[in-house]
Order: sequence, then structure tokens, then C-alpha cells
Amino acid sequence: MQMTAASPAAQSPPTALPSAWLTPEVLPYRACDLCDHLRGTGPQRLCTAPALIWAGKPVPITFARQRHGGCGPDALHMSAPWLKA
Repeated sequence: MQMTAASPAAQSPPTALPSAWLTPEVLPYRACDLCDHLRGTGPQRLCTAPALIWAGKPVPITFARQRHGGCGPDALHMSAPWLKA
């Protein structure tokens, strides 16, 4: 039996890409990392956006960025130098 280009045995298997290339790196609260309102580091990062100050104190970014939080998942109150043009 002679193999031709049409036969499955003659075709080489497709080269698979490493899964790391296919999965984007998702950084939690990346917008907050770039925002002027961020204060603190580590697990106690706080948001000082004027619209989100509660009882005179900044709120944790984990609360501010929740779906029902003041900033929400879309970072509505983000402030950065390149946004003030």
C-alpha cells in the first residue's frame, strides 16, 4: 500500500501550543494597581476614591470592586495620569 497526502497516516499530527500561551495571565484588580486612589500593599490594599469613602475611611479594594461595590468590576472611578488628558 502506497501512502498519499490524502491518507491520514501520511499527515503529521498538528503541533500543540503550550497551554501557557493559550491562557492569558489574569491579574486580580490590575486597574486598582494602576489607579491613583490605591493605598497600601498586600492584602490590605485600600481605595481612597472620593465617591467610595465610607464613614470617612477608605474601603478595601476587594469590596469596592465587587459587582455591588461602588467601583464595580469595570473600575468606574479609576483615576490615572493618562486618563486626565
